[in-house]
Amino acid sequence: MPEITSQKLVEHLISNGVTLLVAFLLITQTATEVEPEYVRVLQEDLITLRSEYNQQTAKLVTATILIAELERLAGGESIDDVEGGAIYSFLDRIKRPAWCKSVVYNGEGEDPSFVMEYLNRDYEERFKFTLSYYKGKTDFEAHRPDLAQRYYQNDLQAWATKDYLEFLEPTIRDGTLGWFAKWWFPLPSGREFVCGMEVARQLPDGSYSPVLQD
Repeated sequence: MPEITSQKLVEHLISNGVTLLVAFLLITQTATEVEPEYVRVLQEDLITLRSEYNQQTAKLVTATILIAELERLAGGESIDDVEGGAIYSFLDRIKRPAWCKSVVYNGEGEDPSFVMEYLNRDYEERFKFTLSYYKGKTDFEAHRPDLAQRYYQNDLQAWATKDYLEFLEPTIRDGTLGWFAKWWFPLPSGREFVCGMEVARQLPDGSYSPVLQD
């Protein structure tokens, strides 16, 4: 058996200690790399799920309005009463700021206008704009030009694509940014709407918190 001197023992311990230290550092580094990656994946999944949830909510808007239309028409009410009652009924139940603008065609070759028709109580409470003030107005008649142009372009995109879209917009209350969903849908009477709802609002630290329905 080879003689193990104190010097060789020290060298052996140092060598093994360095190996363990390197292994520990590698594991620690891997853990710090994996954890942010894991968090990133979860965050991406959350964003995807939030978007899917909001899209289903948008589809529910359309379905609810169409079902209510059929029920109220069967009861003998006028088309205007049916449309208004159905949209009001939905917007009053959704626990987040929501609204609907009618699409007004201005002439051949011109982009349409979007006129506020309905907004819910959550919208009034959050943004301090009442339905009585906003109803019948375009954004250009209700807001300063820079905000109005931003809102209009996004409404126009939702109308043109005929799809559910989400936009980062400054709020009318204090200029903080928020995520808003917008989508187009037609009613059997021929009227068209671009509706919207708040889906995430900006926190003081700059992050965004999803606005979910209760």
